[in-house]
Amino acid sequence: MDLPVIINFRWTVQELLTAQRMHLRYARRGRFLRLIRLCGLAGIPAGIAVTLQDVSSWFGPYLVFIGILSLLLPLIMRSVTARQFSKRPDKDMDLEWQISTGRLVAKTTLSNAETSWSMIATVIRTPAGFLFYLNDQILHWLPLHGFRDPADVERLADMAQSRVRQYFVGGVSGK
Repeated sequence: MDLPVIINFRWTVQELLTAQRMHLRYARRGRFLRLIRLCGLAGIPAGIAVTLQDVSSWFGPYLVFIGILSLLLPLIMRSVTARQFSKRPDKDMDLEWQISTGRLVAKTTLSNAETSWSMIATVIRTPAGFLFYLNDQILHWLPLHGFRDPADVERLADMAQSRVRQYFVGGVSGK
């Protein structure tokens, strides 16, 4: 039997924010949010144009407000995430993943969790690590810097690609 791939890292707010950024960049939902943000940004010049044509209209300033809000949205999301993270019992905890061909095991000082590969719906390999999705809302983050051996990154990629239905590299299907 092959040795498991071991990933060790500390679950910090920076890790969570990196996972969130990778999720928003590479997952389908993230692409949708980027489209909404782009439309919001288009609201700034459109709102200025509407206001210049009709100063008494409320629609122009409203479009500018939506555009500015769309610019601030990532900052607001990071702030809310950091505030919520500070209340979590697993904050700043050391985390170890042991991943084999049969199962995925996560260990901390507070808990142990075992997951079979059949529970993983999607895996996305990003430049910073792997996103393992149980569903659209629940994911596990495995950062590249947590791998003991660089060769284990490819071993995990091969395991994931052969065991999950949807495997993506940087948001593009790897199957």
